[in-house]
Amino acid sequence: MNEPAIHRTLLIKHVTGRFLLDSRKLGGGFRFSLQEKAGRWVVEASGVEPDVIREVLRLSDELNLFYFEEDTTAGTLRKWWLYDKDTPEVTGHEAEGTLTLSLDTRTPYSNENTNIPM
Repeated sequence: MNEPAIHRTLLIKHVTGRFLLDSRKLGGGFRFSLQEKAGRWVVEASGVEPDVIREVLRLSDELNLFYFEEDTTAGTLRKWWLYDKDTPEVTGHEAEGTLTLSLDTRTPYSNENTNIPM
């Protein structure tokens, strides 16, 4: 039996809709994880360009994150919106190319009319 092929996508957007990070457009050196830790949703990313880290840090109180899991075997797409009701906890290390965001809310959605291109 074949394992399902799950493709994971991380999008970080400014509230105006401008993309700050789109994992689909980054090379093989980019990695990220999403885990629940102590009641928060924590995104840890590596291989992030320094200019992206600076911009995410600068706009930290104006961010929306989106996380997708596409099962290409089953033909399904699951989507979540991640945000913080106040300000997310954001740390970035330009020299290491790492970015960590901690947010308090993860909401599933299925909206065919989003402006997030697939």
